Amino acid sequence: MITLEREGAREDPVREAMACTEKLAVVESKRSRYRDMAAEGLIAFNELRAKLANLQKTRETAERELED
Repeated sequence: MITLEREGAREDPVREAMACTEKLAVVESKRSRYRDMAAEGLIAFNELRAKLANLQKTRETAERELED
């Protein structure tokens, strides 16, 4: 479904930009929630680092797609 959405979005640059912007907002929201969880002691810092690294990859991909 995501692949089909991406392929469809590439036909419309505005739609693609909106999808990338939404993805960036989701990443920032997750990042904030993960930090809050770590502050509350709900997840270990090594788990936090792994989750933040994955989010960073997603963010970089979305930013690259937005630039394209």
